Amino acid sequence: MSDTKPQAACASADPELFFPIGESGPALLQIEHAKAICNGCPIRERCLRDHLNEAHGVFGGTTPEQRRRLRAGRSTADPSAFQSWTPA
Repeated sequence: MSDTKPQAACASADPELFFPIGESGPALLQIEHAKAICNGCPIRERCLRDHLNEAHGVFGGTTPEQRRRLRAGRSTADPSAFQSWTPA
């Protein structure tokens, strides 16, 4: 990902923002803030494809649980599967 980082909207953000501790309370606000940064990113789809199997953190505007659901329902071999996907 080193070649994409300068293009990424998260390049100037605190990396810890994308790795909240927990999924409730203040972590929910942190997750929403991270997702908002991802949603405006020009490489969001690529980031999601590159990090689809990550078990922790917000990548491509998704939480680990959202990525698990994507893996269960879509083929990672088909990049077009992510073009119409919009994070909730």
